[in-house]
Amino acid sequence: VGFCHGGDAWTRTEEIPCEPSPHVCDLLAVVRRVAVESSGWFGGPVQASPLSALSVENESRRTTGRQAAYGLQLDVERMFAEKAPIFGVVEFTRDSVVSATLKIALKALVEFSRTRSYSRYGFYQMQIDVRFLRFLLPHFVPDVGVLSTLLDDILESVSARCYEAELMDSLTLADIVTQFLEDCDASSFLIMDDVVGM
Repeated sequence: VGFCHGGDAWTRTEEIPCEPSPHVCDLLAVVRRVAVESSGWFGGPVQASPLSALSVENESRRTTGRQAAYGLQLDVERMFAEKAPIFGVVEFTRDSVVSATLKIALKALVEFSRTRSYSRYGFYQMQIDVRFLRFLLPHFVPDVGVLSTLLDDILESVSARCYEAELMDSLTLADIVTQFLEDCDASSFLIMDDVVGM
């Protein structure tokens, strides 16, 4: 996956990040293209959920047990966690193709994250990127269960390889995502209303 090639932004960051990395926006641009083309090929809606239905504030209150668990508790949870297939059958539907694309990309990022060491700011950047992706996934696919697990895996992997791991405040992460979406040109990586009407 191309967005991992520039991954040094996560490992060599020495400044406090204030927005999602360009790699994540590039990934979403690819997913956007896949969603639009798959909808044309197989039918169905272009987007799984309109942006207006998503809420960063609700997402900021969501914490999974895996995100709050550390040490022995995390090891026990991993032992009993149900392993969801990443590389499975892809049906000829828009949702299946988009979901498979995201699974492959996020699994590649999980594996990539295991090959690097991270600074505190690199860990901050990954937390922002994961929050950004977690917020936007329902825009692209209706079922985010396996994808959410992969995002948790990314954070766990980076945290374990960070020499100064420190979690960012959930409200700060929500503010960063909200501000970025207000300030950026999201049409390159989100499915806007004009595309839905096509």
